[in-house]
Amino acid sequence: MKKYLIAISAAVLSIAAYSAPKPGTGSYKIDIEAPQLKNDTVKLAMYFYDKIYVRDTLVLDKNGKGAFHKPKKLDEGVYVVFFSASKYFDVLIGDDQDFKIQIDTTDLVNKVFITDAEQTEKFTDYIKFLSAQRTKAESINKEFEKSKDNPTAKAAVQEKMKELDHEVTAYQQNIIDTYGNKTVGVVVKAIKPIEIPKFENEPDSTAQMKRYYYNRFHYFDNINLSEPRLLRTNMLPQKISLYLDKIVPQIPDTLTDEIVGLVEKSRGDTLTFQNMLGQMLNYGIKSKIMGMDKVTLTLSEKYYLSGLAKWADSTLLSDLDREVRKVKYNQIGAPAPNLKMEKFNGTKIDISNITADYVLLFFFEPSCGHCKKETPLLHKNVYEKYKKYPNFFEVVAFYIQTDRKEWKDFLDQHNLYDWVNAYDPDRTSYFWHWYDTSTTPGLYLLNKERKILAKKVDLDTLDKILEYELKKKK
Repeated sequence: MKKYLIAISAAVLSIAAYSAPKPGTGSYKIDIEAPQLKNDTVKLAMYFYDKIYVRDTLVLDKNGKGAFHKPKKLDEGVYVVFFSASKYFDVLIGDDQDFKIQIDTTDLVNKVFITDAEQTEKFTDYIKFLSAQRTKAESINKEFEKSKDNPTAKAAVQEKMKELDHEVTAYQQNIIDTYGNKTVGVVVKAIKPIEIPKFENEPDSTAQMKRYYYNRFHYFDNINLSEPRLLRTNMLPQKISLYLDKIVPQIPDTLTDEIVGLVEKSRGDTLTFQNMLGQMLNYGIKSKIMGMDKVTLTLSEKYYLSGLAKWADSTLLSDLDREVRKVKYNQIGAPAPNLKMEKFNGTKIDISNITADYVLLFFFEPSCGHCKKETPLLHKNVYEKYKKYPNFFEVVAFYIQTDRKEWKDFLDQHNLYDWVNAYDPDRTSYFWHWYDTSTTPGLYLLNKERKILAKKVDLDTLDKILEYELKKKK
C-alpha cells in the first residue's frame, strides 16, 4: 500500500518562541472544548519546515473550555494542538480563523470535530478518512500474507489493494478540484503522489528505467516549492530528503545540479527562497559524501556572494567567502593545481615531474596531533603496501611550515625518507591558496591525468581506492 498519511512524530521535535514571518491582518479565535482536559494547558504550535514553534497557549477552565485568541490572523498552514508529548493532533488553519474544536482525547483522530471553518473541517475529515483506509489496508495485507500460495486469492487481494489506492486518490483529487489554491487544496495536492506511467508496452528493464526517470523528473509536480503555506507543514523535509538521498544518484555533480534546481523552484517567494537556500547549504555541509563541498561552492557563488541572498549578513558572507576560497581550486574531478616545491635535499620538484600513476599530496605539520598519528600510519599501512608496484603510487609529504629542524626530527623519528618529502620555504607556490590546508593532515589523491580523484579521506578509504585502481590497472 502507498503511504498517504501525514507523518506525525512520536515526540514534538522542537518547541520554541516564533517570531517570523509576521502574521497576517485581522484576528483569530479558536474555541477549544475538551472535557477530559479541564484546568490543563493547551498549546497551539505551527510546523515550519522541520521544527515546531509555539504560537499561542491557554489554560482550560474547570469545564475543559478555553480559546486561542489574538488580534492578528495566523499564517495559513498546518498547526498542532498540543497537550502533552503523547497527546496532540494536526489542524489546518485556512482563511476561516474563527471556529470551534471539540475534542475527545480518547481518540485524537476520529473524535476531533471542527465547526465554522470549512477548510479546517475538510482537512480533519481527510485525516479521518486516511485513518479508516489504513485500517482497511492492514486487513488486506493480512489477507495477502495468507494468499501467497494461492494465485487466484492473491490476485483478488491485489485488486482490493488497487481499489483502496483508487479510493484514496479519488478522495484527494476531489479536494484538490474543489478547493484549488485554497490552503486545504494546496496541502492535499502536495501530499498526493504523482501518477507514474507503467510503460506496459516496454521490456521490463526499459519500463523500470523509464519509471525511475519519470519519478525523478516529475517528483515535485504536485508541490509548489514557492508556496510559503507548504513551509508551514511537516511534509517538505521528508519529501526533499527522500528525493536527494534515495532518488538522485549520489554523485556530487548530479546532486549539486538537483539542489540548484530545488533552489530555483523556490525563488517565487522570498521566505521559501531563503529557507530552501539555507536548508540546501546545510545539506551540502553536513553530507558525508566526498566532494559535496561543491554544493557549498556553487550555492555560495551563485546566490550568496552574488548578492541574490539579500538577507545574508556580513558575517555569513565573510564565512562563506572563506569557505569558497578553501575549495574553489581543488574540486573532485578538476585538474590538480601544480605546485613547485623544494625537496628535503634541496632539489626543486613539482607535481608534474612525478611519473607514478597516482600521487598522494599529503599536507602535514609535526605539531599537529592528528599528523603525528596519521603520518606514520600512512607510511606503514598504505605507502609500503603499494610502493612495490612499479610506477603505481607515490606520496608527496608536504611539510607546510619552514622549520627544517622540526621537519628533520620528525622524519628521523619515523624513518620517512623513502617517499617524496617537500616544502615551500619561500612561500612562492601559494599552496594554501590552491589547496585547503586550514586543517591538517590534508590528503589529495591525484590520478594519472593529475586530476583530483579523492580528497580528505581516511586511510582505510584511501587504501580501498588504491586497491580498486590497482585492480583496474592489472
